[in-house]
Parts: sequence; structure tokens; C-alpha cells
Amino acid sequence: MLRNYSFVASSAWIRYIVLALVAATLCAFLAMWQNDRRQQRDAEIATIESNYNAPPVDFAEEVEGTSAELRPEDEWTKVEVRGRYEPQLTVLARNRTVDNQPGFYVIVPFTTSSGGQVLVNRGWVPTPSTGTASPDHVPQPPSGETTVTGWLRPTEDGSRDNNPDGIIRAIDTERVPGLSDPYAHVFVQMGAEDPAGDEGLSPLPAPSLDPGSHLSYTFQWITFGVMILIAIVFTIVREKKTRESSQDKPTTYVVVDKDALKHGSASGTRYGTSLHRTRDSATRRARRPVRDEEAEDAELNQQGLQ
Repeated sequence: MLRNYSFVASSAWIRYIVLALVAATLCAFLAMWQNDRRQQRDAEIATIESNYNAPPVDFAEEVEGTSAELRPEDEWTKVEVRGRYEPQLTVLARNRTVDNQPGFYVIVPFTTSSGGQVLVNRGWVPTPSTGTASPDHVPQPPSGETTVTGWLRPTEDGSRDNNPDGIIRAIDTERVPGLSDPYAHVFVQMGAEDPAGDEGLSPLPAPSLDPGSHLSYTFQWITFGVMILIAIVFTIVREKKTRESSQDKPTTYVVVDKDALKHGSASGTRYGTSLHRTRDSATRRARRPVRDEEAEDAELNQQGLQ
């Protein structure tokens, strides 16, 4: 049985098999990668659903110190923080889109009553139609003692940020000048403030709960890998059947007369010669000497008679 598949040990077939196995392995790794991303996204959605609509907790109790980092399971925790805004330190985070329209986040430092300053994302303003680099007017926050209710978000990496004064790309405390003892790793995305500030800011939409296409991509890569393995097995089986069928056919031998081929070529006939035509041609050429001898005998007999 195995002898019928001995051809797969050839160098050409080994290359084909190795290539198929490499491609299938790559599909498996891509499927696992997409599955990991799906699990991460599912965990993010579970965190949002658990924290977003929960009752607010005190900011100082949830974030212990200005150097505290935000754990993944604490993202989107609803908090309440008291203190006052520092509007003179306001910056705008560029390239922020809401409802497919470009604009800016309005980032205002907030000095908490427990000490330290935290960045507050108060909302969104659209990019001006006049083509200027920043909005002509930014709604101002309330003055004096204020209570802000919002959600905890991790700060962003602004190490590559290069913008004019008052404009930032990433919400990073290191890119906001004039801060005093800032919370380095968290900021607050505002939902409400009491008292309210000037009108004109658009509230930020709730986080998306779309799981994405990671699950379908996982199944696609698994399908591709299985199809590759099936294809190589099918090709091997078909090659085996082809070889077996060729061995069962009787061998046909064709006798070719070279002189006949030359003569046929000169007369414009095709180079290929069938078996029966070759035999007929050879027979005719073999009979020619017999006819020549008969003609010579007849001539000699005629001379003798004379």
C-alpha cells in the first residue's frame, strides 16, 4: 500500500508538502491571533457594560494617588470629583471625530479638593469651516467649586506629539504645560457638571459595544488552513490514481522508417507516421528489389532470344 505512494518521497513532492504545511500553520497562527483579539474585545465590552451605567464612586477613593495607574477592569468606572477648573490651562486635542465629523476635544485641567490636578475631557467642538487651525470660540467651564461626574480613562502616549501651543494630539499630562502635581495615568471623560458651564459643547457618545469581525476572521483562517490540507491530500491521491492507470495500459511500439520520414518531409507530408502507414511503406520498399530482379531477368531472356 505504501509503495503506491512512494512518489511523495521525491524532492518535488516534498517541497509541495512542506509548502502546504507552512501555509496551513500560518493560517492556524492567524486564527489564534484573531481569536485572542476577539477575547480581548469581549473583555472590553464586559468592562463597559459593568462600569458605564453603575452609580458613581468618589474619585479619590478609586484613584489612590497621582501616580496610580488605571487597571483594565477599572476603565469606564463612573466617578464623581469635586474641585475647580483651571480654564487658563485649556488645550484642544485635535483629530477627534464625532459622527464622522472632524473636530477637537476640549481638555481642561481640574484641581481636585483632595489635591492634585486631573485632566477633564469636557466635550467636543467641530473643526471651523473657515479653515483655521483651531475653533474661534471654546465654551468656558463653570467658575468656582464644581462637581464633575464622568468616567475614568487611561491617558495616551504623547511622546511623538509636536503641535503649536494650546493644541495636543494625545491626551497626555506631559503635553499640557502649567500642571501642578497631575494625575499622570488617568483622565476623566465628563458626563455632567454642576453647576453647568457655557453651552456649545457636544457631549461625547457612549463607547461602542460592537464586537467587530474577529470571530468571523477566526473561522475564515481555520477554513483556509483546512482547505490547504485537503487540497494537498487530494492532489496526492489523484497523482497515485494517474500513475496506476498509466501502468495498466498496454505498451504500443511504433516502427518508424527514417527514409520514409525523409521522403514524406520532402513531399510536404506531416512528420508523424501512424503504425499501419509505416508498415505499408516499409513493405513497399522491401518489394522494390524483387521487381528490379524480375525486370533484369526478362531483359536478359529477351537478349538471348535475339
